[in-house]
Amino acid sequence: MKAIDTPYKSNAIKWIITLIVITFLFNSKGFSQPAKKKISPRISLEYFNKEDNSRSLKATLYVIENRVRVPVVNEKIFFYVGDISDENILDSITTDVNGVSEYVFPEDYNFPVDEERIVTYFAQFNGNKSYRKKSK
Repeated sequence: MKAIDTPYKSNAIKWIITLIVITFLFNSKGFSQPAKKKISPRISLEYFNKEDNSRSLKATLYVIENRVRVPVVNEKIFFYVGDISDENILDSITTDVNGVSEYVFPEDYNFPVDEERIVTYFAQFNGNKSYRKKSK
C-alpha cells in the first residue's frame, strides 16, 4: 500500500516549524544581549605646590585592563574644596589623552582651612552609561 502525502499534512508541519521559529525570535532571551556591566574606573588625586608658587590639583582617571593602566579620555572631572556640594565646586575639567585633568588655583586664592589648618579636596567623576561614578 502506498502512503499518500496530503497537502494538509505538509502544511501543518510547515506551520509548526514557522511557529517555533517565530517563538524563538520573539523570545526576549533568544537574541537579546545581556546587560553590560558598568566598568569601575579608578581615580587618583594629587596636590602640587610648584616652585613658581603656582598650586594645582591633578586628577587622573583610568581603568585596569589586562594589568595595564588605560586612561579614560574626554570625561569631566569635578574639583571640590571641602565637601562635595554645589557650593564647594572649584571647576570641572575634561580629561586629556592621558586621562588627566588639572585645576590650577588662581594666584589670589585663599584656602579655607579648618581649626587644624587642614584643607580637604575632592575630585569626582559622575560616571556615564559605561563607567561607574568615582570620587577621591
